[in-house]
Amino acid sequence: MKRRFLIIRLGAIGDIIHSLPIASAIKDFMPSAEIVWIVESIYAEILHGNPDIDQILTVDSKLLRTKINLNSISGFLGSLKELKNIAPDVAIDPQGLIKSGFLSFISRAKIRVGFEQNLCRERANAFFSNKYAAPSDLKSHVIKKNLSLLEPLKIPIPEHKDFRFPLIENRDEFEKAESFYVENNLKSNGPILIVHPGGGWITKQWDPSRFAKVADFWVNLTKGRVLFSWGPGEKELVEKILNLMNEDGLLFPFCSIREIISLIRRGDFFLGGDTGPSHLAAALGLDCITLMGPTDPERNRPWGDKNMILYHSLACSECYLRKCDFIECMSLISVKEVENALEKSWGRKQGNFTLK
Repeated sequence: MKRRFLIIRLGAIGDIIHSLPIASAIKDFMPSAEIVWIVESIYAEILHGNPDIDQILTVDSKLLRTKINLNSISGFLGSLKELKNIAPDVAIDPQGLIKSGFLSFISRAKIRVGFEQNLCRERANAFFSNKYAAPSDLKSHVIKKNLSLLEPLKIPIPEHKDFRFPLIENRDEFEKAESFYVENNLKSNGPILIVHPGGGWITKQWDPSRFAKVADFWVNLTKGRVLFSWGPGEKELVEKILNLMNEDGLLFPFCSIREIISLIRRGDFFLGGDTGPSHLAAALGLDCITLMGPTDPERNRPWGDKNMILYHSLACSECYLRKCDFIECMSLISVKEVENALEKSWGRKQGNFTLK
């Protein structure tokens, strides 16, 4: 009999990427399983075309972000009519919030797997689960933590080399990205460094003038190009960096998440903070350099052994604060450190470009 699994990971980009191996591990162990994923509507496109996912349900939890009351809950449930009908056998909640636990509970799944209370982002989440995971290494990467949710289900956890992050490109996205690269003479004009200076939280952002200096350094080092990606509210920041540069940089056009994925896919190297596009780039196989400050690099870094992390440990490290009067952790990352990392990353792959 086919078993139906519900995965509850609503957002954001990096968190969804880090939960994808759950779906692939289930499919590898149980090919006939049906996997339904519930996600915020603004992030649903990341999952489109994923061969491990059979159905995508969308929700807009903004209705619950201001105040939880009968009206907001009623409106929230109004967007979840399908959830009542899918009747999953198992619900898996890697999000660990009250709202994700609530979704697990109302799915009416007989088995609802979540983290033990001390590992939940919101401790009350644990009340909605009836089976619990407790990873033995609390400092391990969040992907490993997420996969520990499979242990109570007796589903084998894959080897690192078998982690999958399917980001499938359709024909329209392929053609748009190819056209952009051809029109801007990017297909045969040296290695491409994609830079994402935004960070969602101000505490994850590096100084714009420093980004300008390392972008110039890249052009002079490799004779390649620098492309800047950006998300909502970040275009002004990127334009400021472009104006500070001595060399020419190029701005991504306004894009959907899937179009950003297609443009990143065609790059060679990636530089950014602990933000969604960095995790997308790592999943796509680019050589990534990530500047990390308030978050734990062991837990939150982009996945992959070839990726480099620049980080300074302080007494206040791993604070996960979105606001700070000092942001010393990011300011301590020097231009020279980033230049050295770019030079090292380029040195490892330079021969590939020489042969082209």
